[in-house]
Amino acid sequence: MSQMLKRNIVVEPPRRSVPRARLSKGQGETLQSWRHVWQRMVNELLHSPATSVPFAIGVTSTLRGEGRTTNALGIASTLALETQEPVALVEADVYSPCIAADLMVPGQHGLLSVMTGEKYLEDVLIHSPALGYLALLPAGSISSLKGSVTSGQLDRLLRHNLGRIIADLKRRLSYIVVDLPPVLENINAEVWQKTLDGQFLVVRAGITPRDKVAEAASAIGKGRLLGAIYIGESSAIPGWLQQLI
Repeated sequence: MSQMLKRNIVVEPPRRSVPRARLSKGQGETLQSWRHVWQRMVNELLHSPATSVPFAIGVTSTLRGEGRTTNALGIASTLALETQEPVALVEADVYSPCIAADLMVPGQHGLLSVMTGEKYLEDVLIHSPALGYLALLPAGSISSLKGSVTSGQLDRLLRHNLGRIIADLKRRLSYIVVDLPPVLENINAEVWQKTLDGQFLVVRAGITPRDKVAEAASAIGKGRLLGAIYIGESSAIPGWLQQLI
């Protein structure tokens, strides 16, 4: 999907490229400005001839603190509003879950419980009137699992079950957005690269060194990198980042 997407989404006529978004510091302080960016990115995805349904996309960053979870939630919510269809938001950062608490919905069981076979997907996929068309698959709590699970065992569970779970979601829903762990902290980054149709990389100016962003972009792969969400003070996406995407 992403390779065709690069040729079919117009950013600056007549040049065609990947979706790119930029939030200035002032814009980032208002929710309305964020919504405008998410809406533009979602519309580019939905109206691209390269986009086939169902699709599953990820939102990630190089390191923590760059805004990936905020943007994953925003893109998923916007997809739900624009399509008026159920959209799954998957919380894949199992070591630092926060979305269920932020949305004030139960989050004890989720992705982890499905991976271990303790719960079925339909048991933990949260539908709530407060969420509208958004369906949340929280990460769940490691402490809620039966017996003790080491980090190595957990990583193996993720590696062997992620593809199956995303495929199951695609059979049920047309649109899946995954809140991924930061690329450089994600031992299963390669698995996600193969499982998802593409990924957006969130980049916050002044937070992450350029060489680390380049490393993250390389780990995702140009064929899977849908675009960048750049949060900074400059008036345009910097040239060094444009070259990466």
